[in-house]
Order: sequence, then C-alpha cells, then structure tokens
Amino acid sequence: MKISHAWLQALCPHSLDAAALAERLTLAGLEVEELIPAAEALDGVVVARILSAEQHPNADRLRVCTVDAGADEPLQIVCGAPNARAGLQTALATIGTKLPGDFKIKKGKIRGEVSMGMLCSGAELGLEETAGILELDLDAAPGTSLHSALGLDDNILDIALTPNRGDCLSALGIAREIEALGLGTMEMPSVEAISPTHDAERPIQIADKADCSWYCGRVISGLDTSRETPLWMRERLRRGGLRSHGPLVDITNYILLELGQPLHAFDQDRLQGGITVRRAQPGESLRLLNEEELQLSAQDLLITDASGPVALAGAMGGDSTAVQDGTHSIFLESACFSPAAVAGLGRRHKLVSDALHRFERGTDPNLPQRALERATALLLEICGGQAGPICSAGGPQDAPAAISLDLQRCNAILGSQIEAAQAERIFQSLGCQCQTSTDAQLEVIPPSWRRDLAIAEDLMEELARVIGYDHLGGTPCTVRPQWAAPPPALHDRDRVRELLRAQGWSEIVGYSFVSEDLATAIRGSEGTPTVRLANPISEQLREMRPSLWASLIPAYAHNLRQSNRDLRLFEMGRVFEHGPEGSRETEHVAGLCGGRRHPESWNQTKAELDFFDAKGVVEDLLKLAGRSEARFVAAEHVALQPGQSARVELNGTAIGWVGRVHPRLWKAQGEGEKAPYAFTLEWPLALRPQSRQIQALPPFPGSRRDLSLLVPPGISAEDLISYIKDNSPLDLPSIVVFDRFEDDSLQDGFKSLAFGLIFQDFSRTLQDGVIDEAVATLVQGLSARFQVRLRD
Repeated sequence: MKISHAWLQALCPHSLDAAALAERLTLAGLEVEELIPAAEALDGVVVARILSAEQHPNADRLRVCTVDAGADEPLQIVCGAPNARAGLQTALATIGTKLPGDFKIKKGKIRGEVSMGMLCSGAELGLEETAGILELDLDAAPGTSLHSALGLDDNILDIALTPNRGDCLSALGIAREIEALGLGTMEMPSVEAISPTHDAERPIQIADKADCSWYCGRVISGLDTSRETPLWMRERLRRGGLRSHGPLVDITNYILLELGQPLHAFDQDRLQGGITVRRAQPGESLRLLNEEELQLSAQDLLITDASGPVALAGAMGGDSTAVQDGTHSIFLESACFSPAAVAGLGRRHKLVSDALHRFERGTDPNLPQRALERATALLLEICGGQAGPICSAGGPQDAPAAISLDLQRCNAILGSQIEAAQAERIFQSLGCQCQTSTDAQLEVIPPSWRRDLAIAEDLMEELARVIGYDHLGGTPCTVRPQWAAPPPALHDRDRVRELLRAQGWSEIVGYSFVSEDLATAIRGSEGTPTVRLANPISEQLREMRPSLWASLIPAYAHNLRQSNRDLRLFEMGRVFEHGPEGSRETEHVAGLCGGRRHPESWNQTKAELDFFDAKGVVEDLLKLAGRSEARFVAAEHVALQPGQSARVELNGTAIGWVGRVHPRLWKAQGEGEKAPYAFTLEWPLALRPQSRQIQALPPFPGSRRDLSLLVPPGISAEDLISYIKDNSPLDLPSIVVFDRFEDDSLQDGFKSLAFGLIFQDFSRTLQDGVIDEAVATLVQGLSARFQVRLRD
C-alpha cells in the first residue's frame, strides 16, 4: 500500500515528518517498508506561462514560444510539443538545470532559433507520462518553483499490511490509525447526497445475500470525458502507484485509494436490462477488460445484465460494457462482496487487481453508498453531467455483536496496568462503541470497517499496539527454561546431516518447482504424472519437483560453471507426485557427487568418485537407520545411465535409487564434464530408525573363512551375499567382498568374486570342524542355486 504523506497530512493534520510517522506506524503494526521521495530534485524547474506560440520558420513540427518565467523579460523557447499554445501554464527547465537522467539544460539554437531552456513533459521531470508538455491548472505565479507549486517536497509511505488489516488499504484507513495513535484529529472528506436530476434507473437483484450484502449504482449521463483529470488528483494517484487513464477511470481509482471502496463504471448504452449479481452457470464465458477470455464455473461470482455476464464480481469488468473514448453516459456501481465469494478468483483465473486485493480482505459493508455519492460529486465537478437516483439491493449490515473484554485477564496477559477509562478512550478512538459494565469488564462493539475484531484477544492486541509495546509497563519476571530432547524426527535429520557433512558433503536448499523439461526427463513421459502449478512464478518453474535430483542437478551444473570440480551436494526435502488419491508429498534425502575421491595433494592418488562411492554413502545412511536388511538390485531408471544404476529395496519395496546421471539428461544441462553419480532415499521408508538394543561385545573370538567363487553371468555379488546371510547355519555378523577378477582365462562371461565370511557366536568358541561344515553347506547351496563353483 503506497500513500502520500502530504495526503495523510491533509486528512489528519499532525506534527510528525514522514520518517517519524513511518516509525510510529511500524511500532503500531503497520510496517512501513520504505520511504520514497515523491519526485527527484527539480532545482531550476519553474512554473511558466506561454505568452505566444508561433510556427518555427525552418521546421514544420516546432514552435517558437515566448514564455513568462517570472523574470524581468520573457524567454524564447523552441518547443516541439503539439499542445504548446498561448495561455498554457506549464513547467520550464531553465538554463543550468539538471533533469532526471543527468540531462543538463543548456542555451542553444534549434534550426537557427535561440532556445533559453526547455518546456518539459511529465516523463522528463520524473512525474507521470504526458502526451506533450505538462499542463498545470495552478494559481501559482510564473517563476514559482515547480517543486513547491506541486507539493513535491513529499514522501510516499510504502506500507506492508498484514492480511487482516484490509481497513488500512486506503488513505482514510491510515488516517484513522494516525488519529487512534493520538497524533492528530481526522478531517473526513465531505460527502453529501447528490439530488437526482433525471429518473433513469436500472433494477438490481442479488441472488444470494451471502455473496453480496449490498449493491448500489446510479446512471450518470451527459459526461464530457474529454476533460483532463485535475493535476492534484493525478498526483495523488501517481504517488499511490496508479497511472492516469482519463477522468472516468481516475475518479474510481481515486475513491479506491481515498476510501478503500472499489467502484466500476459500465457504459450505460452497452448494458441491456437490469443488473443481477449471481453465480456463473455451466458453459458461460466472459471476455475481460484485459482481453482475456474466461471459461466460468459455479465458483465464479458475476455481474450480469439481460445479455449475460458483464463483469467478474470484485475483480474486473467485461470488455463488452467497458467505457470508451466516446462514452457520455455510465452506470456506476458500488458494492460489498464477501471475501468468501471472491476468494480464489485470482488463483483460478490468474488475475491480479486492486479491487480483488481489497474484497478478498474484506471491505467496509456500510461504505458502498457513501463512496458512490463521493464519486458522483467528483464526476459532476470534473466532467459535468446529470446524476440519476441511486438504485440499490441489499443494504448496510447490522452492527456486529459486542465483544466482552476482561481487563484483569488482559493485564495479566500483557503484563500491563491498563485502566477501564484508558481502554475505553482507545476503543472509541478506533471507532468502536464501548461500555463499561464493571470496573474490569468492557463490552466493545467494533466498527463496520474492522472485520478483524472478533474475540477478546483481538481487543487486547489493539490496546497493546496503540499504547505501544514499549510502554505497557509491568514488572520484570524470571524465566527458567526447561530443556527437552528434540523431537525424534528432528534428531534423525540432524544425525543424517552430521554423517554426510563428516564425509565432505555440502547441503543445499533448492526450489520445490522446476521446469517441465527437467521434471519429464527425471520421471520419464510414462512415469507417475507430475504436479503442475496453476499460477507459476515463471513458465520455466511450472512443475513441482518429482525428485530432489531436479533441484540438485542445476545446482551441481552451476557449481561446475564456477570451476568447482570436486563436489558432493545433498538435499533433504519434499518431492511431489500424483497418486491414486490426488497429489502426494514424500520426504527424501538425495545427493550428487563427482570429481576426485581425495583432496588434491602430492601424496594422494587422482582416483575419481565412482558408483561404489555413491553406493557406500547409501549403505552408511541405511546402517545409521539400522536397515541392514536393505538390498541393492540392478535395475534401470529413466534418469540414470543403464548398467550403472541400482534400485534400493527393503523387504521387496523400493526405497531409493543409486547410479550415474544419464548422459542424455546431463547433456541437456549444457555441461561437458562427466556426469555425476546420484542417490536418493525416501525418508519414511529408508531412514526412520528402528528401535535398537545395546548389545555387549562378544566374549568369544570370531573366525574368518575366505571363499573364491567363479560366478556365471547375470549373478551379482548382492545375490550371493543375500543367499549366504539367509542360509548360513551359523551366525554371520559380517561379509566382505575383497576381490573381483575378470579375465579371458576364465570361462566365457564368468567372473571371480572373493568373499570374507566372519562367523561369530556369543555362547561358545566355534571349532574348525563346525565352521568347515557350515562353509561346505553354503558352497553346496550356492552351487545348486546359482551354478557357482569354487575357484581352483
């Protein structure tokens, strides 16, 4: 919300400068994010009056103007603006003036004619853009500083309002706050009922009062829309962040900024029949002012006439009834739409409008007719014309129910010593009706514009912020914090982070939304459908990530472009996909790694990370969670390179993947480096630790036996390890693969794998004969199951 400090000063005179007022409002909960000067310094720019404007003798599009700038003698200025004419009051940049953009005005000749300055447009002065030179309707004498004449020694307050303070989305709302804080006395804008001078009406119907509590409008005819919006109004709009679009639009926008009530003007001659406020019907559509064609649903609230929809209620008008340059008669509407009726309109139809912003937060339900009268008066003053009677359906709402406030409880919560008389004064300054039923009990009726006041705690907050949190008083108290163990889930995540960081991994936090191309490349065109955003912040970020790889891969590629070659990146977060019951979110931990295995050094090898490094990290994570029964199964994933990928399974359920990023996917990132290795694990399935028991060290020694096996094609070490673990006659706490050998001397396709089997018993020392018998049983079973044999 942007608002001029000078405007606030006019509505509620006070003694604070803009900076002091900004600080006081911020302390009261209306955070002023920035103070913006109303204009750049315009030293040397003065009000001037054109005395004559003659055709330039050597140029068709130039005029030689004689200008009164308050000096002893008139100045000659050469000007190319089409609106330069005798009698026009405008802005003159005198010789030596520096305009915005560091443009310095010098004496010069233009096509042979001397020019002693420059007549300026609004854009050249850093003000609103104008078709020609600035046209001023001021009483200021020629030579008066433009800065002073236009009140440009002003600041704009950029206020970040919380969603519950829709009442402050107007100059009037901020002025009320200034008065409530005891900084000044508000002077309300004068609003008088306009007597109708013709009897043209349009009947109005509201289908459901829950959607629209009050809708009123009137026909105003005989308007001269060719007239200029007064400069004072254009300046207030500019400082409020709105551009001038002609008097009809400017006046409705002005009421929006002044009172907080959105209005809309329909071309009276393009409407047919009466006005109805209703929900959309199946198959209806509406073309908006922004030329967008909407397909409507029953969720959409409409303004309709006899021909069908003419506006999307609370958001934007339709193209078919929009005012035009030749419009001379309008139907001006003012209404109160409930927040529930318009909520979601912007998200469904990708619309943003100042009106919708206010209706979603709740406007004053008793303001529509007052705003309509105020706008009518401004229209008649600026554009002339005749006003008809006000047509209306619905009406003002009854006063809300009183809220009971126990001051003793309030003081106990706030640590304050607020008395009933003080609280009553504060509530009355906020526009509330207040009665004291007992010394410690107040009955407070909020004003119609304060929709956010509903319970006693809301009233406590008002007392605290108006008095000032630093002025509540109270006594110091001693707080003894009680420390507790972190939640298990948080503790588990910290343990995972510690493990990965200890191994040299760096954590990143990526966007949850990614490009459609990357999401498809990771999930595959036939994979589970991705979740698409209805209103993406960018067309390149329209899909919710189906895997953490979608945010890790761009981050990894970015680091490579910054010459960071040895990388280990991981992320913990949510991924999104469509399931049988709609969209589904799951937590994962994932990582990418590549480059050298060890830091660069003269005494270290230059070996690079490979598949088994990534697999080893996954094994460490599973071991941390006590998931020793997890298996790695050779399988293909659309995002991983065939032959270098494995699915991680737990009791037959897939819990993750490990492998090398597919060259096709990596090439799409535009990187010429080798593709990194990747892993991902689903948190609830893989990393939620099981209950553990502390076990004593074995009192008896273990015994190791080594097996060197010739293994046929298609059989993995994981297959053999799983079989040995499941079928060992003796306890087998550990199995290691300590050698792998392939050579032409072996049978075609066979490979040699060497296993170290460590047998351990907690109740006895194992004898050689018992171990030899167990080994023989395992070898016999492996031979029968996998056709392996002992290597000679």
